[in-house]
Amino acid sequence: MIDAGNEHTCAADEAGAVWCWGFGVGDWGGSSSEPAANGAQRNRQRPTRVAGVPPARHIATGEFGACALDRDGEVWCWGRTLGAASEAQARPRPVGL
Repeated sequence: MIDAGNEHTCAADEAGAVWCWGFGVGDWGGSSSEPAANGAQRNRQRPTRVAGVPPARHIATGEFGACALDRDGEVWCWGRTLGAASEAQARPRPVGL
């Protein structure tokens, strides 16, 4: 499955691993849009695995973030979602519904 956000795209492969690429999705577990030395964010042109997300069965992207539904029915979100005010708060985390 694959879904496109504002300036990024995320997908889950057959094993459920989540991959994202593009700009402005925040900190994908420390391996994606880290701020550059001048404060600008990097644009990841190749898929980067999102660390900390269990195998997913569904992906949804938004303007500045994304969420995944894992195989146990738990929702994980990252990027600037749910009122995340900083990159440090924007790591993948479970979201109670």
